[in-house]
This record gives sequence, structure tokens and C-alpha cells, in this order.
Amino acid sequence: MIEIKNLTFRYNDTDIFKEANLCLTSGMWLLEGENGQGKTTLLNLLGKQQNIYKKNKLLSSESKIIIDDSVILLDENVDIPLFFTEKELYTIIMRINGLKADKKYKTCYEKKKLAEYSVGERKYAVLNIISNVSPKVLLIDEYLTNLDSRHINDILTTLSKMEKKGTIIIISSNDNYVKSLIKPVIKIQNKELYIFEKEN
Repeated sequence: MIEIKNLTFRYNDTDIFKEANLCLTSGMWLLEGENGQGKTTLLNLLGKQQNIYKKNKLLSSESKIIIDDSVILLDENVDIPLFFTEKELYTIIMRINGLKADKKYKTCYEKKKLAEYSVGERKYAVLNIISNVSPKVLLIDEYLTNLDSRHINDILTTLSKMEKKGTIIIISSNDNYVKSLIKPVIKIQNKELYIFEKEN
């Protein structure tokens, strides 16, 4: 579950959010808003940076963000150790999360170092590994940018499976193809948060 109450965030004497509220219990959502309206800020807040922002007096003390501890934030700058194979990275991530690695884990592509994967292959492989961790919340900030439609479709198929297992997924993307495929929307407008379903 994600619950936001009275979210007020101020940067350089400008309100980015003003008493915004949001409650999500399930689903995959597209996060929309104009550049500079706070999409990345919101995902960072949900990704457990509330205390840092409060310490820097950017987030009001009245703001309340309730979110499950099992949350992963993926952005376009995520640092992937390229010297591992996909299977090795899978095993490491499962151990870090206290989970048992499946010896029958099927890699997305050939058994080679991640450095030899294309960017799209690498991002898909990482998402496939994360799906085995089964976080309660997955936040994706421009992670799908500059990928071809095949890799976007592969990733969204994996995300749909995670959604069906109960993961709340929020995706921020400037890619028009990505935006056309996700109907439920969280809209940042007038410093508040709104939920609606896009028409076909």
C-alpha cells in the first residue's frame, strides 16, 4: 500500500506539492506531469528519501508518507555491475534480499557477461531478476527511455506479471509508446495528485 497525506514539498521558495494526497493498494500506474512538476521528486520520496528531505527542510513536518518497506526504485542511472553474468547477478541479489536462489533460473539471453548485452537486453534482464525478488512497490523513473518497442513490450509483460502478484508499480516515462500502453494514470497538476483512467 501507498498512502500520502498532506504532502507539501518546497524547493527554492516554490511549492512543488501543496497538501497533496494519494492512496494506492494495487495496480500499475503511469505518472504524468510537465517537466519540473515533481515526478522524480515524488518517486524519490516514495523511495525512502523522506528523512533526507525533511532534514533539509524541503518536506513539511505535516507531510505523511506510508509505504511498504519492500520498495525498489529503478532509474536510468542505475549502476549495473557489468562483469557478472545474468545468473551470477540474480544469485547475488536474491542472497542480499534473504531469498533462496532457484538453480533452474532461466536467463533472458545467452550465458555471457552483462557487459556484452545491449542496453535493452540489460534492462530487461535486471527487471526479470527483480521480478523474482517480488517487491511490494516498484518505482520506475525513465528506466524505459530510449528502448525499442520489442524490449519495452518484454519489460511491460514482466511488469504485468508482477502486478498480478500484488506489486504496486509506478512508471514515469517521456516515451510516447510507453505512455500509450498504460491506461491508469497518476497526474501531477496544480501541485496535487489525481487518479484517472485514460480512454482508448
